[in-house]
Amino acid sequence: MHFDVRPYADQLLSLNPDPIPRYVIYRELFGYEKEHPGCLAAYEAVRACPQVEKIAAAQNGHGFWEPFHGTTEGMIRRLLSYGLDRTHPTLAGVQDYLIGLLEGRMTTGQYERQDHPLWYSKMFEPLIAAAMLSLITPDHPLVQKHRAVWASFAEEIFAGGHYDEAHDRAVKANYFGFSVQRPIPPFSYYCLLLTAPVGGVPVLSAETDRALVRYCMTEMRSLYYVYNEPPGIPISIDTHRRDSRDFWHWVRALSILAPYRGFDAYRTDITAYLLSQRNADGLWQFPQKFDFVLSDRYAGTRKCVDSSLFVLRMLAGERGY
Repeated sequence: MHFDVRPYADQLLSLNPDPIPRYVIYRELFGYEKEHPGCLAAYEAVRACPQVEKIAAAQNGHGFWEPFHGTTEGMIRRLLSYGLDRTHPTLAGVQDYLIGLLEGRMTTGQYERQDHPLWYSKMFEPLIAAAMLSLITPDHPLVQKHRAVWASFAEEIFAGGHYDEAHDRAVKANYFGFSVQRPIPPFSYYCLLLTAPVGGVPVLSAETDRALVRYCMTEMRSLYYVYNEPPGIPISIDTHRRDSRDFWHWVRALSILAPYRGFDAYRTDITAYLLSQRNADGLWQFPQKFDFVLSDRYAGTRKCVDSSLFVLRMLAGERGY
């Protein structure tokens, strides 16, 4: 654990949180096993929560949510943020669908036109499916297969210690057999999910890992799909914007980068800044409702509970979504 979150966990429990945040506190902040009496009771309450039941009811017969790209990913992130895992029927269903998609037995019925007709079906969609499956079952053989491919891209592209788009384009063209004007870079959202350390075990070499994180923190203009500013520049918790440029989006970007070894060079400063953004009660409160709300309603003390859990998960080294 990178940061001692237990005093904060005690403080959050004193606020009498709703079932989902209570379960997350037990499992992720205290590290209780699922068989712990408190966890068992909290988990049963989570399974019966309207948020969980609503997501399950919207899942189609194939196991995903339409449209696949965008909606399915969001539903997986929500279920995982509730503390659920692949043993839950809803996540088990989408896991089976993702496996079928990667094996070529299932389709999404979705297509996005780019500068080459095979870009979506051969490059982008399999990457999405593998990245999402990696969040549910990180050690699945299909995940390992695709992880090895995209890790090899990162190793070759960052072999010189820096990123060059023309070199990236050439590496992808050599592998896929076609060239695109906009390659999917190693620091894209899905690639970062796929090549992050698994259970603390590195996927990339130390050199590539450091070069990748350094590029993300100091040169990348934004983390597409996640945060629309350079992740290396802190912003205030009071920042209130209409798109993905506010504080919680920034913390989400950090949580995706934090598992990499290269992030250690920034961890101390980032932690100090995050602590400086606490309120008078020593907790965090975002100025508006955000995508990873856990409580039944985002109101009253629940705002502090949900906001604080979002920050504490990152500080505790929990996997970002």
